[in-house]
Amino acid sequence: MKKLFVFMLPMILIVGCTDDAPTESEDAESDDVQQNDDADETSDPAETDDDDASENEEGESASASTVKQMTESTENSHSKSTKEEWIQELEKTELELTPLETQAQNGTQTEMNQSMQKIFKQWDDVLNDIYGTLEEQLSEGDMKSLREEQRKWITHRDEAAEEAASKFEDGSLEPYEHANVMAQLTKERCYELVETYM
Repeated sequence: MKKLFVFMLPMILIVGCTDDAPTESEDAESDDVQQNDDADETSDPAETDDDDASENEEGESASASTVKQMTESTENSHSKSTKEEWIQELEKTELELTPLETQAQNGTQTEMNQSMQKIFKQWDDVLNDIYGTLEEQLSEGDMKSLREEQRKWITHRDEAAEEAASKFEDGSLEPYEHANVMAQLTKERCYELVETYM
């Protein structure tokens, strides 16, 4: 019986292994099915090329759109930063002029007149710097309009200062009042140009 068992065991193992292993024909069928599946998934090469071209066009279009948005964003950012920088500069100028304004209120008449002249000069310098920046930023047409507007504004400022000073004609306050009006209007114009044109 033991001998029979010893003899039968290898036969059982061989038969068991043979049933589990795929035959050559099964392997061939499996390969055919796999190839058919791959063929179904792969479309016509012409269609693939068309899809790739379409994707490339969409990619290029999206890329161009992104570049345009980035450029516009940079320009807007630069414009905003220039405006913000100028507002900070104007505020800084006001702080720097505080001692002169104190002297223009509390000094002797000569000191008051001189201090107010210096205040006007400082604001006039800032105005010229702003105008120079705008010449670089604005289009030719916009700059032409601004030049005409600026000439009218200068005439208005000078006339307003003359009128205010004429109330103190030949008095010690005449030069002070003239410089005071010139300084105030010039300061206002600085803020106006930055807010409107930057």
